[in-house]
Amino acid sequence: MKTTLLYGFLMALGGLLLNLLFFFLGFHASAEKMQSTQWLGALLGLGIAIACVVLGTRERRELWPAGKDWGYGSALGSGTLIALWSALFAIVATYLYFAFINPHMSEIITQMQLAKLQAKGVSGDQLDRAEAMMHKTTTPGVIAVFGFVQAFIVGFSVSLVASAFLRHRPTASPPPVLT
Repeated sequence: MKTTLLYGFLMALGGLLLNLLFFFLGFHASAEKMQSTQWLGALLGLGIAIACVVLGTRERRELWPAGKDWGYGSALGSGTLIALWSALFAIVATYLYFAFINPHMSEIITQMQLAKLQAKGVSGDQLDRAEAMMHKTTTPGVIAVFGFVQAFIVGFSVSLVASAFLRHRPTASPPPVLT
């Protein structure tokens, strides 16, 4: 459990550091800048998740008692625990980011979503209703809960795939024969 806790913490910390990097570089200052780097943030976040799940599951596999079976279920369980711990830490990190570090982030997200709706041709009363709904769903608490769900789903999905590759213990190769 200590291993999964550590890698879950590292995964959430990596996500927070990525957000802080984007914040300090000014990419979270406006809807236009944020929209232009959304794909990069998603790609880097996925990379952090893959690295933490794979490294954490490998370490847990090495610590697993030699006489006990280690298969897909064990690997998936380890990856899932890493994802769960990460999602729990992400609640705190997300809330701190939206409430204290970048309190204007909710408004930037709302502006970005409204611009997307306007580009689709939505206007008038529908746009006003959408904006009112967005203000309710972009509070730090609500976003933290959505962040928990998203972090767990991404981590679990990565675990599903990584477990297929980490389900077997590496076999020791026989020593070379010198002739």
